[in-house]
Amino acid sequence: MTIQGEETGDSTEKSGGPKKRILVVDDEAPIERLLCRTLKSEGHDCVGCHDGFAAMELISSGTFDAIISDFRMPGTNGLELLRSARKTSPHLAFIMVTAVDDLGLGIQAMKEGAADYLLKPLNLEAVTVALHRALEQKNLETEIENYRQNLERMVDERTSQLHAALQRIEFNYIETLEALAAALDLRDNETASHSRRVMAYSVEMAKSMACGKEQIKTITRAALLHDIGKIGIPDAIMLKPARLTDAE
Repeated sequence: MTIQGEETGDSTEKSGGPKKRILVVDDEAPIERLLCRTLKSEGHDCVGCHDGFAAMELISSGTFDAIISDFRMPGTNGLELLRSARKTSPHLAFIMVTAVDDLGLGIQAMKEGAADYLLKPLNLEAVTVALHRALEQKNLETEIENYRQNLERMVDERTSQLHAALQRIEFNYIETLEALAAALDLRDNETASHSRRVMAYSVEMAKSMACGKEQIKTITRAALLHDIGKIGIPDAIMLKPARLTDAE
């Protein structure tokens, strides 16, 4: 077991960020203890264990911000632990620790979601730097995801408001048309409800001609307003029982 830079007092800069909960998994107890001591000196809450199965139990029973795990361990390896951790806690940072001959596995771990991999013998300063970088990356990913969700929520809200506004406009428009038709009926009692009857006949004809929904809507409105010009004609002309003069 080899660790570089084992002095963990003044040699390591204290973390200025918020306290994080870190899980250290290594079957070599001295390495696990030293890493935990180093991370605690950085201001983090650190929990250690010696195999992947114990780590999975800890993950299922608690929340961690990051995992630093050795690859070669009894029972299950670090890659299997990574896959299990990403299923239950997709937003936690994962750092794989490998020996030199495991370099390809470290790269594979990054392809499957690990934030970084470190080679043994470990350098404590490199561990803290890698952890800080991985946590920042995960925080950024979380912020982006939250922004995306908030943006989707805002778009949904604005779309819903727009639909409601369009429905109100449509409703007000229909009410306006009906009010104009009613005004026409008041102007000429002899032809009361004439516009509505024309509208009903027009709609039935449009349906028999297999007109589309929008066409029928336009025909409905046009038929209702086909005599709209009568509103502007004076009663003396509109209701005159005799023939109209050329001027009238």
